[in-house]
Amino acid sequence: MKKQFSKFAQVAGIMLALVFTFSCSNNDDNNGGSSSPSSSPSGGGDDSSSSGDNGGSGGSSSSGYSYGVMTDTRDRQTYKTVVIDNKTWMAENMNYLIDGSTCYNEEPNNCDTYGMLYDWDDAVNKACPSSWHLATKDDWEDLVYLAGGLSSDAAAAKLKAESGWNSSRSNGTNDYGFSAIPGGEGYLTSYGYSFRDLGNIGKWWSSEDRNNTSAGRWDITAAGKINYIGSNKSNLHSVRCVKN
Repeated sequence: MKKQFSKFAQVAGIMLALVFTFSCSNNDDNNGGSSSPSSSPSGGGDDSSSSGDNGGSGGSSSSGYSYGVMTDTRDRQTYKTVVIDNKTWMAENMNYLIDGSTCYNEEPNNCDTYGMLYDWDDAVNKACPSSWHLATKDDWEDLVYLAGGLSSDAAAAKLKAESGWNSSRSNGTNDYGFSAIPGGEGYLTSYGYSFRDLGNIGKWWSSEDRNNTSAGRWDITAAGKINYIGSNKSNLHSVRCVKN
């Protein structure tokens, strides 16, 4: 009887040991098992800092456009770019300093926001970097037509920046990433240059040469109008460049 009880105790002990070992093994698996690291990269890496004319320093917007970046090798300034209807535009006003260019009211802080102002000859021949040109009349017409045309009440809002205008009601929706801002103008008087319309009207040269004294200019106003008129070549206006 004692021998049978002893054998039974030995068998029971072995079975309990096996159950305990199996239980510990399952717990190890549920708590992570292997400690090898995941091969997936964390975060976004360096993708968001890529550059190039079609790259995405600004990423994609809710309207579907994305900003690239170009560097002007003449002074190492960088500019946002955007592709609109298969044309690569600068999405900022040029800010390259040359003899004859100036900031609005000759205050450098205005250049930081609105870029330089140029007379027409400098706008055509000096303002834009290599492989870029001053926007032509056709470039502008294509852009405005895409936004709805000169007669459209909505076209100006689609091209205007979402901030930078004289009131929140004058700001736009920036549907294409063009980011039009109102840099005003300089005009020549008998006392030198005077300035007007900062915050109210953006005025950009086109490359159209109308006659000896006049060239084409595009205006976008706070009131939501787009105009194409002639302007004296000595006047100082903003510049937008298009890639060749």
